[in-house]
Amino acid sequence: MLRRDMETARRLEVQSKALQAEIDTLRSPHTETEGSVAVKFKGRMKDALLSLSGKQTAEETMRKMRAEVEEMEEDLERQTEMNGISLTSCTVKTLHKDDTQVVQQYSLAGSCLDLGFQVEFQLSEAQGKTITKLDIVLDTDDMQISSFASRAEERCELIQFFRTLRSFSEGRTQQNHESCFDQLACVRSC
Repeated sequence: MLRRDMETARRLEVQSKALQAEIDTLRSPHTETEGSVAVKFKGRMKDALLSLSGKQTAEETMRKMRAEVEEMEEDLERQTEMNGISLTSCTVKTLHKDDTQVVQQYSLAGSCLDLGFQVEFQLSEAQGKTITKLDIVLDTDDMQISSFASRAEERCELIQFFRTLRSFSEGRTQQNHESCFDQLACVRSC
């Protein structure tokens, strides 16, 4: 009987060790998963996860988000100063999304110096980013820039459109200034 008890004790000890090893194995991936989730996400998502896990307070998250918004506003202001394009509205709508492709509809409105515009296009993201279905509306009767806008629409050349819009707007502003100076000179001589 003593021998049986010892065998039972050994079996129970082996089972206990096996169960403890299984518990350790099950705990280990959970810890690794938490660590890998924190590493994979950046920015706002990481802050939100840290806040939810109690490793960062909501106030810290909000402070970081406010700083990020301020930085983005400064970047936007710098971009507007550099390129002369000021956006008044921007909307994005997802039209299609699956494992291989995302198609989004963008609508932009704004002005470049004193020339207003509206641009609508679809951005397809599969293996790269491709612009499709470009529509441009300009607040001008000038046939030269309207003709260029039509060609840009046909070829879906959004970046080239904005570059040309900037050049055209600068030329138009320069012509307006020269016209004002010519009018002033005429008034003074009369």
